[in-house]
Amino acid sequence: MKEGNRIRTIRQQHHLSAEKLAALTGLTSQAIFRYELRPIENVPVGALDRIANALGIDRDALLLKTYRFPDDEMQAYLRPDETILPMVMTVPVSANSVYGWLEECRDPGMLRYLGRAALRFADKIENPDNSSQLGA
Repeated sequence: MKEGNRIRTIRQQHHLSAEKLAALTGLTSQAIFRYELRPIENVPVGALDRIANALGIDRDALLLKTYRFPDDEMQAYLRPDETILPMVMTVPVSANSVYGWLEECRDPGMLRYLGRAALRFADKIENPDNSSQLGA
């Protein structure tokens, strides 16, 4: 699923047509269709806000992503008495809240781990053809 389709998924969950959502947001139905097909990061923030408000959700809910950290990398960070439990968790997070958490974090090991993960994700975005070599 393309990430822009998250707009479509939520719109359909609310039983709204693209035309009805367009009317609620003041956008055109063509714009709604276009936003549903492009990566969510390329949708103008103002349009995201209008869509989120019309759907009765927070903008961060449209930006939700689910990442799976490699077990071997996470295992390297764990203490010997800790184990990894398989779990999928989706949490709406804004860039500002992540930045705030990073500023307040006092665990250098965790910051290094997250930094390596962020660089890996950025590389996957910039070089999608090489993602299989990066452990995707």
